[in-house]
Amino acid sequence: MVQLRNPFGGPVFYYPCVSSTMDEARKIGRHGSVIIAELQSAGRGRLTRPWYANPYENLTFTVVLQYTAIPAVLSLRVGVAVFYALTQYIPSLNGKVQIKWPNDCLINAKKVAGILVESDGQNVYIGIGINVNQTDFGADLNHKVSSIALALSRKIDSRFALLETVLKELCIELSAGKSNWCTVLNEHLYKKGEKIQFKIGGADSTTTVEATLINVNTDGMLVVQYESGAIKTFITGEILFV
Repeated sequence: MVQLRNPFGGPVFYYPCVSSTMDEARKIGRHGSVIIAELQSAGRGRLTRPWYANPYENLTFTVVLQYTAIPAVLSLRVGVAVFYALTQYIPSLNGKVQIKWPNDCLINAKKVAGILVESDGQNVYIGIGINVNQTDFGADLNHKVSSIALALSRKIDSRFALLETVLKELCIELSAGKSNWCTVLNEHLYKKGEKIQFKIGGADSTTTVEATLINVNTDGMLVVQYESGAIKTFITGEILFV
């Protein structure tokens, strides 16, 4: 059993292994609950991609909140909360953490945290995965995935103290917020002002364009500028690691 301070006021459920924390959260369905698992046999990220994480080295959890629909820009605000948690819990990471639109946090330009938000019409489920002490992700991922331990060249002592910090910052951000989420996001936006390769649309899309990333607007849309000078906004898509 994990003893955890939960600012959302709900119970904390800890499992050695589940199919996914999202699946368990849907079964529980209680506002404010936090579901943590060491191993997910069918963990998933955005666009139904699998999410693999070594047990007892990382954080994979879901928070249940009572919304009938996903609030606008929720996943981006969750990203801002994770950014705050990482830089506050480990001050030496200041200047190294970036937010990658629409739902990742990076350290030294490599993915360290992913966010998935789902709804069933009664609750919203916020799934977060953070690579904490894992140091090898395999040849296919090592070039674009990292962890806190790799960034610090050491493992951190308490994953669950970090988790408490994430929950605290998430609770603050989803209530009043420390500052304007959009300003914070754009101050730390991955590839801002740079040329990007951008895949338009959903998981099955094969359409990729090259443009300069301008910013993210207050509606959560990615704003880019083509070489012709034309400005375009996107609500779905993916910035590619190249």
